[in-house]
Amino acid sequence: MSNIEENGENPPVDGIKNEDTIGDTAYSKLWLYKLLMRVLREVNDNVSVENSICELDPGIEDELCILWDMTVDTEILCSLKEFDLVDIFSTVLTTQRFPRLTEICFGILANLAREDNFATIMCENSNLM
Repeated sequence: MSNIEENGENPPVDGIKNEDTIGDTAYSKLWLYKLLMRVLREVNDNVSVENSICELDPGIEDELCILWDMTVDTEILCSLKEFDLVDIFSTVLTTQRFPRLTEICFGILANLAREDNFATIMCENSNLM
């Protein structure tokens, strides 16, 4: 056991990649997975509300806007492929109950479309065609 482990100190950060980070950023994969689950839950919880407009939870809206801002950075886009964002947001768009969510989803998808792989996925997605 090293002195660092014996003293309960954190190991040096140099050369260690945190498995929870998205690419070379401080953004957390766990945070993004939780956000996507909250979005899907919000949409699914309001399925029974027919033809009515629903307000998006302010906390979800704020976090989705962070994701929207993240997708502006082309270096981050490549690191977002594992999250199936196109499938998730194209499915969310079919609900049409949350105008603000629709706006944010289109913004995120527009940013994703700047990357060839995401654009190809969008062209093959029946919800977007």
